[in-house]
Amino acid sequence: SGDASKLQKLLDDICLCPVFSFIEAGRAAPKEARLLAPEVEINLGLKDGSSVEVKLGRDVKDADPKKRLIYASVSGRPSLMTVSRNSLRFLNKQPGDYRSMALFKHHLYDAREVSIKGLHDVKIKRDSKKGWIFVEPKKAPKSADASMLAAGVSALEAKEVVDNGNRALLGLSKP
Repeated sequence: SGDASKLQKLLDDICLCPVFSFIEAGRAAPKEARLLAPEVEINLGLKDGSSVEVKLGRDVKDADPKKRLIYASVSGRPSLMTVSRNSLRFLNKQPGDYRSMALFKHHLYDAREVSIKGLHDVKIKRDSKKGWIFVEPKKAPKSADASMLAAGVSALEAKEVVDNGNRALLGLSKP
């Protein structure tokens, strides 16, 4: 599943990208714009069921190289425009770069209980009156806090994505 904050940055890049100039409506697009075969096509599906199509073309000739201007078109808008590649930082990422690194896709408030097996077995559950409480061990270690344990477990994140090829070498059994 995707990471909401990473995907938000991509959407911000697309939706908040400033326009540097408009090419008059009705004027033929410069050949170098290449919007019939764009370098990038983006289709944003909106809540109301409609969609917006954005096409990004080639570099604008003779433009300031620092601005990195490219041609763009947006469905429903009559004019071509120029925008800066500098404003589209997250557009060139691979789909996997937007992957969520959270170990659990559910939030802590969705959990009823947490069970940990390993060197020490621990089980906690949510009590409607007391909050998170220890079930196993029956007598919690001194200064142990079940709610902090639940929060810590739910916040676990991966540091990197590794090949899933040989799970045994990674110390993992079959899922």
